[in-house]
Amino acid sequence: MPETAVVHVNEVAVSRCLLNITKNAFDAMIQKGELFFRIGKTPSERFRNPTSYFSLGEAEEHYDWIVEIGDTGPGLRQEKLERIFDPYYTSKPSLKGSGLGLLSMTTLVQSNSAFVEVISQIDKGTLFRLNMKSGQHNTRELKTSTPSDVRNDHASKPHILIVEDEVMMGEVIAKTLEKLGYAYDLRHHPLEALALIEDNAYATDLVLTDLNMPKLQGDELTSRIKAMRPELPVIIYSGQAGYILPDAKYAAILRKPIAAEALNTALQSAFEGV
Repeated sequence: MPETAVVHVNEVAVSRCLLNITKNAFDAMIQKGELFFRIGKTPSERFRNPTSYFSLGEAEEHYDWIVEIGDTGPGLRQEKLERIFDPYYTSKPSLKGSGLGLLSMTTLVQSNSAFVEVISQIDKGTLFRLNMKSGQHNTRELKTSTPSDVRNDHASKPHILIVEDEVMMGEVIAKTLEKLGYAYDLRHHPLEALALIEDNAYATDLVLTDLNMPKLQGDELTSRIKAMRPELPVIIYSGQAGYILPDAKYAAILRKPIAAEALNTALQSAFEGV
């Protein structure tokens, strides 16, 4: 990567964007193919005769840096390519994908941090191109909603308290739960979540918490929850889930990013065990 390739962008958003593009590329290629990554001043001509094209955002005359991530998978037809940014749309089998993986890309566009192009050629592959400006250009503040008071409240649905300090990750998990048919609260601070649990009037059926959080780690949060409400199931998750020791206080241990299928299975098992 060129040392001079410096852009003004939300680091969390662009990291999630690259991660999700890469994961989708691996899924598309199944077990054989090539993943390529390029940073340059000008766009490549990887696919000279694209069969599909779609863009997100408004194109401008000049961009300082172009990030390209592509694969040699089967490619996408125009009708599918135009839907990949739609909420909940996924071309994967049921529960294999949440349809929310490209959420981070839309936030980059909404903040004027990038202009996104997707180029695909049937039987050749798909290329994502992020056109970005360097740090000296003014960009709008990246806006992410903070649904700390969100309550998808239906009495007939099991209610889950999500504890996740990363705003965007919390939103993705919340939308996945909604798609699976659960009601939820989302709290970004573990101490806020603990205060809810301490209130006997607060009703929830399960706690879903990250491990690594400021002020209070997920394992300590779980211990405190169990001290107050021993019957309340807690599912813990982490990008380093292998370092979480099995413990009876956890209904399940999941790896982040959480696949919808794995989350649904863990929730069903936890509720059956109550």
